[in-house]
Amino acid sequence: MIRIVSNYARLGIGFLAGLLLIRLLGGRIGPDLVALWLLVGSQVGIAGIFLTLTEGSLVRELGRAWHEGPEAFRPIFATSLLLASGLAAFAGLIFALLWYGIDLLDLPEGTTPLARKIVLAEALVSIVGIVGSPFQALFGVRERFVLQNLVLLARRTASLVAVLCISSFGSAEEQLAEFVLLNAWITVAVLAFAVLAQAKQEPLARPDFSVASRQALLEILPTFGWNSLIVLFLNLNVRVVSLLVNLLLGMAATVPYQFAIRLSAYARMLAEGTGSGVDAVTVRIQKERPDRISAWLSRVTEIQAMATFPVGALIFIGAPTLLEVWLGPVLERSSGLLESTSLVTRLVVIQMMIRALADGWLRVFYGLGLVERYARLVTLSGVVQPIIIVAAAGIWGQVLVMPAVVLVAVTALFQMFFIPLRLERAHPGFLSEIRTSLRWPLGATLVAAPVLLPLWNPKDACELILWGGGYLVLIFGLLFRRFNKIRGPLSAGD
Repeated sequence: MIRIVSNYARLGIGFLAGLLLIRLLGGRIGPDLVALWLLVGSQVGIAGIFLTLTEGSLVRELGRAWHEGPEAFRPIFATSLLLASGLAAFAGLIFALLWYGIDLLDLPEGTTPLARKIVLAEALVSIVGIVGSPFQALFGVRERFVLQNLVLLARRTASLVAVLCISSFGSAEEQLAEFVLLNAWITVAVLAFAVLAQAKQEPLARPDFSVASRQALLEILPTFGWNSLIVLFLNLNVRVVSLLVNLLLGMAATVPYQFAIRLSAYARMLAEGTGSGVDAVTVRIQKERPDRISAWLSRVTEIQAMATFPVGALIFIGAPTLLEVWLGPVLERSSGLLESTSLVTRLVVIQMMIRALADGWLRVFYGLGLVERYARLVTLSGVVQPIIIVAAAGIWGQVLVMPAVVLVAVTALFQMFFIPLRLERAHPGFLSEIRTSLRWPLGATLVAAPVLLPLWNPKDACELILWGGGYLVLIFGLLFRRFNKIRGPLSAGD
């Protein structure tokens, strides 16, 4: 329960900070430059995926070694630091390619130098973060979720601090350049603090490269390698769609897609409150109480659905109203932007809901060391998706919703059909367990969703509070008792 509460405290504050950030930044520099920052940031994020990759993919091996004792942990941790450093160097090469390839993007006139500054700033953050990622992973291994969330919250709110500190003088381009550089330095300071704090708290986390070994590397690589593929392709899908939208449809389509992806991502962000730390807890349960894995898997799936379905329904139905209240003055600068962004949002949020739901059981199976069972399917989905988008663009031309439709279709087919069938072989009864786990959250959402119908077309903030608030009260009432009931058997260890 501590894990979930601290996760939601962090995500709730981060959620509000993110909403405020785009509103403030958009008010200063306009929708086109905000979309530029989001677009280039998402492509820089392709290299930055290595940060997510190392933080997430080391949890199981570090956790396993920790539970085996200091003699097993020291060489694994030292070797993971060397592995992370190697990945940081490789990420640096990708940043260099992004720097030279920035001319390929369809950007607002005269903003190429600004885009390169964004690449440099993000490169600094990602490389420092990748090198220190084993320390960040150790927060999860030690189940210090409160401290972990404080660090993550500081990283998430660095952008808000930066936008509040930049000068209001100068052109919009100059203000954006000042923002990205200040944001980078604040984030690097947070990352450095996290590393130093972890090293001070945990004597075993103080680097001793003399105990690093080839044997430790061989122990890390099998699970790390497969999970790295999964993290890579799961995080690439939306970023590749952003890139293809820009290359195939131009900057005019990029703007609504970037705002739609940002809003839709909040559905998955809130679901992270229940999913973060699941892999580390799974490692412990497998070692201490392996007979409870099925109960743990069902619980994770149901709580993940409780966090995903209600928020997803709110964004899907109320997209025009949410966008109007959130970005009204920003969207008013471009005619038709609200309508196009709402349409794309309603498609993208479906993909985000599917992805958020599947994240729960994928993290459990990763914690069980069964990542190889589904890694190839995740990789295949990541390869197939851009091929279909390019082919569809060649057949039907510049259709705004086409990339989003492909994104939803491919994600649904693989995450809700092919991968669950594969996991059923690894864990017989899995399909029956997830069907049972989804009944309450899905049923409650379907019952409460009609309350949101007045928000289908743009409304003001008062109506959003009235109908959205009524919906949240109803959905909370429908799910609260169920949530308390399923906490039972594993609550002491959760």
